[in-house]
Amino acid sequence: MVNPISFDVKMDDPAHIYLIVTVDDYDPSGKNKPMDIFAHMLAPSQTAQYANLVSPSTKHRLAINYRFICKTNFYGSLCNKNCVEMNDDTNGHYSCSKDGEKVCLDGWTNVESDCKVPSWCVWC
Repeated sequence: MVNPISFDVKMDDPAHIYLIVTVDDYDPSGKNKPMDIFAHMLAPSQTAQYANLVSPSTKHRLAINYRFICKTNFYGSLCNKNCVEMNDDTNGHYSCSKDGEKVCLDGWTNVESDCKVPSWCVWC
């Protein structure tokens, strides 16, 4: 198995993610022996910092470092806010803040209308 292991998590219930790790003693003859099962409930929250888990077993030491990272264009602690930067007259002229809020580009205003109003326009 390659470290680190990365996988996508579909969060139907973003308050609960259960991690279950089965530890086997690998035997080249093919008769692997189960050693332990480690289960833990994770509280998802996007952060750049890694969190650490250590198995309470006295038979072995299993340490897991994990973190949650939002996919591209998704923001917020639960990655449930979508913002895609735009710069055209159809979709608007804005970038996205680190929290996923629209921020009008220079020369454009009115974030409620996706920054489609030129800042020089008084009557638009």
